[in-house]
Amino acid sequence: MTSFVGRTAQLEEMARRLSVDRAVTLTGVGGVGKTRLALAHAAAVHGSYADGVWLAELAPLRDDQEVVRTVAHAVGIRDQSTRDSMGTLVGHLRAHPRTLLVLDNCEHLLAECAGLVAALLSEATELRVLATSRSRLSIPGESVLTVPPLTVPPAVVSTLEEANVHESVRLLVDRARSGRGGEWEPSEDDVRHLVSICRRLDGLPAAIELAAVRLRSMSLADLDQRLTEMFKLLNRGSASALPRHRTMRAIVDWSHQLCTGQERRLWARLSAFRSSFDLAAAENVCSSEELPSGEIADVLHDLVDKSLVIPDAGRVRFRLPEPIRQYGVELLGAEAPVVRQRMAGHYVATAAHVARSWYGPDELVLLRQVRADMPNYRAALEVLGADPDALRLATDLARTRESFYNGWLPEIRSILEQALAATPPQPDPARLGALAALAFIVLCQGDPVDAIVREALELAESLPPGPVPAVDNVLGLVALFATADAEEAFARLTSARDAMAAMGPDWAGDRSMAVVMLANTAALLGDAEQARSYTKQCYDELDAAGEPWLRPWALWTMAVAELRFGTAATAEGLLRRALRDQLDIGDRWGPTWAVEVLAWITAALDQPERAAELLGAASAMQVMAGVGVAGMRPIALHRAACESRLRRTVGDRSFEAWFARGARITDYDQAVALALSPGEGLLTPAQTKVVRLVAAGRTNQQIASALHVSVRTVESHVARVQQQLDLPNRVTIAVWWQKQQP
Repeated sequence: MTSFVGRTAQLEEMARRLSVDRAVTLTGVGGVGKTRLALAHAAAVHGSYADGVWLAELAPLRDDQEVVRTVAHAVGIRDQSTRDSMGTLVGHLRAHPRTLLVLDNCEHLLAECAGLVAALLSEATELRVLATSRSRLSIPGESVLTVPPLTVPPAVVSTLEEANVHESVRLLVDRARSGRGGEWEPSEDDVRHLVSICRRLDGLPAAIELAAVRLRSMSLADLDQRLTEMFKLLNRGSASALPRHRTMRAIVDWSHQLCTGQERRLWARLSAFRSSFDLAAAENVCSSEELPSGEIADVLHDLVDKSLVIPDAGRVRFRLPEPIRQYGVELLGAEAPVVRQRMAGHYVATAAHVARSWYGPDELVLLRQVRADMPNYRAALEVLGADPDALRLATDLARTRESFYNGWLPEIRSILEQALAATPPQPDPARLGALAALAFIVLCQGDPVDAIVREALELAESLPPGPVPAVDNVLGLVALFATADAEEAFARLTSARDAMAAMGPDWAGDRSMAVVMLANTAALLGDAEQARSYTKQCYDELDAAGEPWLRPWALWTMAVAELRFGTAATAEGLLRRALRDQLDIGDRWGPTWAVEVLAWITAALDQPERAAELLGAASAMQVMAGVGVAGMRPIALHRAACESRLRRTVGDRSFEAWFARGARITDYDQAVALALSPGEGLLTPAQTKVVRLVAAGRTNQQIASALHVSVRTVESHVARVQQQLDLPNRVTIAVWWQKQQP
């Protein structure tokens, strides 16, 4: 048998459960490694059971009458001449009470296996049973442990060392090395392909093993490119494996055979989603006359029980593992156009709702939903093509400001540009809104906006008479960022704010952005009275609304105003408060500019070396965010003044050395850690949050729920911390954390 990779957390949890529960069932999608995990545990605890650990292989069985005899044979009963096989088995287990019975592959004989296990547990009171199945047994006292896919790396990984933290990468490298005679090692150039392959295979061990076979005669780049036809490619498994484990198609075929007609129908329709989805989306997109909306929840529940759909920790969102989704695409067949059109309609309506309602205390929940659904929004845009709804969808996505919150400006710019290019230039308020949103993003990225503004103005002239806040807004932003014209910016942004206020509550979010931009204008370009007045009014309004994302921006403007017209020490306190608030809510845009301003403040506090390092870190963050200071003239002017002051103080050579030190940072969280904790930076802010909860005794699932991330993300952070700090397990992480506390 090949080496066992990863699964430390699952092995520990399995041992813990079997110490308190008498029946544990490992469930999970086909190919996730349930059998290997059960066998690894059995091997580890073999000496702990005085009467033995016994394995009953149920996969070859087709007759449920054979289950009892197979289990009896597995525990060593050779004489089965009596007709009462069950009685013989019970008697044997009573005489050998310290037994662990492993039942492998129960899913096709669920009723018989459930009855057998329930009966044995009631008669043999010390017996422990470990079962593997694609569905739970549903018996009293059963403890169900869902086996997740192996941990996969994030989409962007810089080094091979970072990639190797993740179990899926280690498994792929291990199996590829074995297949090439034990001498192969991936290079740094291979990292992006390793990451892509493991993510596309969703961390499923069986799929990774099958992919590794192809690496005997194929490069990582070639394999990565060809995984769009997964079932054709992953078709050369071990000849010693069960027939239904030899190819990826055979693995999924077996799951399909175990499904009812309604389950198969829903499975196929769910494949239209490119990423996770919620119950409302499934009901809106997948219902039909033969599968009514009211039945979707029950059928979805059954697919979760069969491990074909994976729920998140809160059972709020669901997803199909990628191999299962690709199989569903094949099943969808002639229904595909109708289902995809319904999916597009659902996300047009959803984006419109979020654009109207994101402003307020529920903002973070809505913005995180937009990010989770972004692949589905992209799929909807593909379906819509030149339909006017494509432009409305793109504009509403921009109105949510999700791309700013998550730091994905290049993505929303691409979406807007593609939608504008695909739809005819007709007089349409949605087109004007798209142009206005695009102009701001282009300004932030340091690119020319003249052509976009010109088209917006021409389009506005062809619309019916009336207030056009989008035009005032974009002209105000141009005055603020491109020309640094305070008077024009105040006039235009005030007009936009007032017009959007008159348009009603559906435009509250857009109006609040105008309020924030007026505060920016006052802080960066205004006089002392304007700076203090506008920034305080902005903060008070956002605070009263319970607004979590824009409120730190108000603090940012107050810090800039205080730096210009007050004391640097007070400005630092405001800025650090803003940065911590941004960190707490997971903002990936605001800290880029908070670190920038913190560099200015630090220079004013006569800490030139640290200021130069922070300025370098801010530059690195701006590159990572895809933005450019050059297009934001007031910020560029303040930066130039800061740099000039620092060069005069420490000299060009010293400034450039400290700046380069900060600019070498390649991880966004490390830059924030530098800003908040100078000289430390042992853990990123995200890692710190996870470690704090590990030390509090939380499980990975509890941590994922508390931090609104996936369990795999938590596992990745824990593994990385263990590697960075050379800590072997969670207990030592907790001990280390306690030692760091004052």
